[in-house]
Amino acid sequence: MVREIQIGQRYRRVDATRPIWRVIDVGDRIGIRHCYIVDESDPTNIKLISEMTLTNPRFYHLVEPTDAARKID
Repeated sequence: MVREIQIGQRYRRVDATRPIWRVIDVGDRIGIRHCYIVDESDPTNIKLISEMTLTNPRFYHLVEPTDAARKID
C-alpha cells in the first residue's frame, strides 16, 4: 500500500547522502499519483516522480523533521 504523501515532506534516495528532496505538489497525472519534488540545496532542480516510487523504501526514505523544526512557538 502506498503511503499518502503530504506537501512539505522531505525524502532522500537510499543510496545518497544528498540531496534532500522536498515535496512541493501532489496530484493525479494520467491516472497515477505523482509528486513534484525540489532539491533543497538547488531550488532550480525540480523533478516529477510517481508517488509509488517516492514511497518505495528500496529507493527513497522519509527524512523526519528535526526537533527544532517540529517545535511550534
